[in-house]
Amino acid sequence: MRHVKGCQKSGFRVLCLVALCLGGLMAESNPKELIFLGITIYTDKDFTRAKEYFEKACELHDADGCIILRETYSKVILKGSAKESIEKAIEHIATAKACKSNDAEKCKDLAEFYFNANDLKNALEYYSKSCKLNNVEGCMLSATFYNDMIKGLKKDKKDLEYYSKACELNYGDGCAILGDIYHNGEGVTQNFKKAFKYYSKACELNNGEGCSKLGGDYFFGESVTQDLKKAFGYYSKACELNEALTCTLVGEFYRDGEGVTKDLKKAFEYSAKACELNDAKGCYSLAAFFNEGKGVARGEKQMTENLEKSCKLGLKKHAIFSKNKNNKISPLTKPH
Repeated sequence: MRHVKGCQKSGFRVLCLVALCLGGLMAESNPKELIFLGITIYTDKDFTRAKEYFEKACELHDADGCIILRETYSKVILKGSAKESIEKAIEHIATAKACKSNDAEKCKDLAEFYFNANDLKNALEYYSKSCKLNNVEGCMLSATFYNDMIKGLKKDKKDLEYYSKACELNYGDGCAILGDIYHNGEGVTQNFKKAFKYYSKACELNNGEGCSKLGGDYFFGESVTQDLKKAFGYYSKACELNEALTCTLVGEFYRDGEGVTKDLKKAFEYSAKACELNDAKGCYSLAAFFNEGKGVARGEKQMTENLEKSCKLGLKKHAIFSKNKNNKISPLTKPH
């Protein structure tokens, strides 16, 4: 330890580390220090010795060391690319230090680096740390990580924990997903009241899916008393937030005069917006308006174009081309 004490001044740090490691890296076990030494030696053109440091770091399961080793010493890689990989490693080490100092964004960046290097253990560790430091993206990515990659292997509620944190941080998607979890009873006891609470918060945060789900709750009377006027209001807000299907539904409310005064012109306008947002049923409804000449002048060409678009968007042909006794396209009922 006497040798280490003599190395306190930053100007002598690298020299002291090199002196301690002479003879084949016996004393050094910190992979980041090994990479730092390797970079220093590589810069001095001692490629063979630098490789030893990167190899040792890689053996210690450090993703940086393995990447530098692979890229820098590949026979097919250009020297310029090798230099670039070294620069990226230096940048990555700085990111790691910033994360250690509790920089939430840098922790997320570090997690993404490890994820891209296929080091999933470290990726999850740093996504989780960024979430604990109140980085919303870190929370959502941690939740997705558990939901998509781990949940199938073992039962736990970590994804719920991370979605909850994202919702607490006022991230609408997190609240909407929590609503779905409680509504469908995914890993938790089904609870419509909790689902409604999270959908409400999501909608307040201008999350279109949350508003759409609230509209559905009021339309069907789940956890709340059925109220078509409120259903219409939430569907309208969801449409304003570009939730395509809800625009179709608002059009049908206007068409049928449910929860709002009947208005075929507005019904047509909402169907048109739904179709623009690529909702197949919206395009079908639009075709029906052009076919019947209600809310808009009749148009055979426009009817055909919108029927074809609804088909391309996945509406089944037998549903599209069904005719009523007057040989007109049958209007859709509210699709939920």
